[in-house]
Amino acid sequence: MFKSPYRRDAMHRVSTQKFILKTMVRFYFILIFFLISLFSFLKAPAYYLWLLAIVVTEFPLIFAGITSLLTLWGIWVQKYQ
Repeated sequence: MFKSPYRRDAMHRVSTQKFILKTMVRFYFILIFFLISLFSFLKAPAYYLWLLAIVVTEFPLIFAGITSLLTLWGIWVQKYQ
């Protein structure tokens, strides 16, 4: 049976778009965690952000662990592409 090359190109485009989406989600998570970590030594402008700053400074190992896992997840995905 004859398979159209256009279908293969469309499937490649879909898989590339999924990869870019996953990469961007991972990037945004790391960026959010980085910005939250700035509250550990900068003054929080609002009450809810101040509470978040307290959580970051009181539980730094949990916060650092989550950030490390996100970073290692990115390295692992790049290694097995």
